[in-house]
Amino acid sequence: MHTLRPYLLLLLLLAGCGPAGAPSPAEQVAALGEIDFNFHIRPILSQNCYTCHGPDAASREAELRLDTPEGAYAPRDSGFAIVAGDPAGSQVMYRLTATDPEERMPPVDSHYELTPLQIETVRAWIAQGAVYKPHWAFIP
Repeated sequence: MHTLRPYLLLLLLLAGCGPAGAPSPAEQVAALGEIDFNFHIRPILSQNCYTCHGPDAASREAELRLDTPEGAYAPRDSGFAIVAGDPAGSQVMYRLTATDPEERMPPVDSHYELTPLQIETVRAWIAQGAVYKPHWAFIP
């Protein structure tokens, strides 16, 4: 039985049931340091947001583009989608964390949903200045 104890402890730690529990999304994101648009943010937006707020004008909703800084930083009737350095002032964060299903993004009927870790990653990126980068293939 003693030979199984280290494996059981490892299994509990991997499952987040260890003595200290799993790190919070904020702690996980803090451990990343600088949030990179291409590595951390573009995949989240591509998977969950670009269907309605990406490059395809025919499927774009609310005339909002999140795939370009010009679209994300543009003034809107409700404020700004993204305010670099100010997650609380960014409509994106309001919509990602809204409890009202009518306000929440992505919409429930889209079947997309960001995880708490993804939401915290977006929040940290905005707090760090929301720096967009060209697609990695176009960076020399």
